[in-house]
Amino acid sequence: MEFLFRIVAVCCIGFRINCIFICTDPTLLKSVRNCEKLEGYLIEATTTSLMNCGKECVYQTNCLSFNYNTQTGRCELNRNVNSSSSPLISSPGFLYSDKSNWINVVTDPCRDVTCLDNEKCVVKNDTGVCIKYDCYIPSEMLYSGEPLYSGTVHGYDAVYNCSGPGVVREDVTLTCQPNGQWVGRQCRKISTCLQIKQCEKYNYTDGEYWLYPQVYDSTKRVKIYCHGLNTTTPKEYVTLINENIVRSGTNIASLRNNGQDCVSRSTTHPKFGAAKFNKMRVDPYVMFVNVSDMTFTSESVGIQQYGNTFDCTSRSAACDIFRRGYAKIDTSHTGLIVSRNVEWVTYGWQPVKWYFNRTSDQVIEMLCSGHCGGCGTRGLLYLVPDSSVNVPTDSAIEVNCL
Repeated sequence: MEFLFRIVAVCCIGFRINCIFICTDPTLLKSVRNCEKLEGYLIEATTTSLMNCGKECVYQTNCLSFNYNTQTGRCELNRNVNSSSSPLISSPGFLYSDKSNWINVVTDPCRDVTCLDNEKCVVKNDTGVCIKYDCYIPSEMLYSGEPLYSGTVHGYDAVYNCSGPGVVREDVTLTCQPNGQWVGRQCRKISTCLQIKQCEKYNYTDGEYWLYPQVYDSTKRVKIYCHGLNTTTPKEYVTLINENIVRSGTNIASLRNNGQDCVSRSTTHPKFGAAKFNKMRVDPYVMFVNVSDMTFTSESVGIQQYGNTFDCTSRSAACDIFRRGYAKIDTSHTGLIVSRNVEWVTYGWQPVKWYFNRTSDQVIEMLCSGHCGGCGTRGLLYLVPDSSVNVPTDSAIEVNCL
């Protein structure tokens, strides 16, 4: 039986702070601790009556006790109970009670229903049904401290502060879903030069940095040269230690005397020329080479593409003396190699690949020609980590956006 019961809340300091009317069973009030609360184990907080607060705790499997604010009607469900390891604290206006004292309060169909951990009983069509409700305490996240959260049930957020060497300085939010799972992205490692620029208080300048490309699951460290950190669009490059060259044709050859002789004549063509690549530009998201970027080239003539070559000396052996379509890729000591899944093909008119040599994972050489034709990759030139090389840690800067 329930009665309209008058509670006078008197705290330990001896002053009357509140006087309210609560519709509840007076016998239950023997279990209520006045002006105290349990802190640090919150499942969720709602606004309701004392009786409904006790019922709500009974409905939820994870709830073991509750705090009730007599001034505001705030009901705080706890996943722990008063003990020596989790003692109550003085809190004027609050009442505290264990769940075990309120089991008999529930008289609806949920009374005889036992739910699993993280579940809650709700009444549907006069039947008690268990639903996923609590995501439990959010777990630790790599590169973050303890999360901040005000509840662990559906709709509540847990906010993580990401920081540390090589980590993007940001707040990451996980949200408790109806299926009982925390969902959201994780703290990120620094994977682009733009993210380095965003650490503006450190005034980082162009140079070599350690990045953690997402395409490598942010676990592989790559040495990247950041160019243009004083602009809004900095770009990523890999510094090439050894010689990387492209040498395309300069003449057009033709045959005489029934193909016995080869005659060469000079002409102009946008691809004619050569270039030495000192750095190759890469896309930090998928780690493919922008073969057309010639920002860091020397001895360059014409429009050259990294890892591609072009010539106009025909297929005849008589023109060997004029053949110049040569390219060399050498990624030694960079910590990266060209993926073996990259396919190399010929293109143009009457192309021929005189030789293609991959003497090691790091070095690729090719000699190609046509009338006019050449060779290069089918699709993108992808890079993958070189597991045989340990690039010195002190050869690049580990960014720390504190």
